[in-house]
Amino acid sequence: MAAGYFYLPSLCPNTAALIAIAIASCLLGINAIPRPRSDLNILTYPPPTTTEAQKLADFLMAFYGSRNLRLGLFMVVAWYLDA
Repeated sequence: MAAGYFYLPSLCPNTAALIAIAIASCLLGINAIPRPRSDLNILTYPPPTTTEAQKLADFLMAFYGSRNLRLGLFMVVAWYLDA
């Protein structure tokens, strides 16, 4: 019975919504890697003021972007493989 609980259609019956969430996640990730300050504006965070804070924010947003990109791709792969 436990295997049926983790079956993808039982968790998300609307595959169009799953694909839309995956694409949105990938797009946010693609945007955050080369332009981290743009994603800070999208998420309505104030821009950092000091140079150290700017470097940290750029690094964290690049990390956030790569995480979103991987998350979106894994969701598409899981949907495609029907895992």
